[in-house]
Amino acid sequence: MGKSTDAGSSRDDLEAVDKELWRHPGARAVRRIKNVRRVYDVWQGFAQPMDQLLASCETDEEAIVALTRNVGDRTAGEQLTRLLDQSLLAYVAGLVAVVDQSRPIVDLLSPANQKAAATRGAALLAAHPEAVFLAKLRNYVLHYLAAPWQFAATFGEGQALRGEISLESEQLLEYDGWSTAKSYIRSAGPSIHIRPLIRPHFLATAEHTNWLLNTAWNDCASEIEQANLLIMKRNLILTGGATDGHDWEARVAHMHENTRRKDAGEPQTDFNTGLPLQNESSLRGAGNVPHTRGSGPS
Repeated sequence: MGKSTDAGSSRDDLEAVDKELWRHPGARAVRRIKNVRRVYDVWQGFAQPMDQLLASCETDEEAIVALTRNVGDRTAGEQLTRLLDQSLLAYVAGLVAVVDQSRPIVDLLSPANQKAAATRGAALLAAHPEAVFLAKLRNYVLHYLAAPWQFAATFGEGQALRGEISLESEQLLEYDGWSTAKSYIRSAGPSIHIRPLIRPHFLATAEHTNWLLNTAWNDCASEIEQANLLIMKRNLILTGGATDGHDWEARVAHMHENTRRKDAGEPQTDFNTGLPLQNESSLRGAGNVPHTRGSGPS
């Protein structure tokens, strides 16, 4: 009965600390910051290939010829167009995800840094008017029509063939959901050359996003440390008091070593003392972490 009571008590303690941890402001801040970081990393993974694809389509002669061909077999050009569509969809969707999910990050900042964030955001939009257009382009390609690509070819210095990939302004303006981006489209003229927008916009947005995330982490440092103490408490419950998680990697490495020792017919060792284990028939104590249900230390 005593053993059952201990097990029930541990289960109750784990549920209690889990509830406290889920509601804790430090833990909530960590979840928010880490999730935005994940989305940002995904967007970065879209931005770099898109820039490379646009560069290739504007400098590779075969690609230029395929994209600008308007009679005969257009298979190669259609395949490249689909790649451009795929890349653009991913880029603008990822951009909006980063922008939208970053907004609550501002609430984590100190009052002074909230003002700084507003100032920085306004400066970004002033320096990069294409930012609003690219964000609104997401709604166009997701809810209205595919991108109105326009492909052009010219001969440059030394008669080298050069390409230009643009979006046709007239077709863009048929969509009525541009809001403040409409003036940017009109000011661009008949078409918007897309490649010169991508890298500067990405770098500016990346710098601002990284500043937000790093500043939020610093501003929430005290709450995050308190949440870490709860995580350590949770780890002690999960491991029956064996570890708070600070040495988790070392313990797992020791478990792997004891597995190797068992397979090789060598004595397994105690994690804390390094001495041979008395009972070598079981690996449960190999890392001195009792068998537990649920997840391991965070």
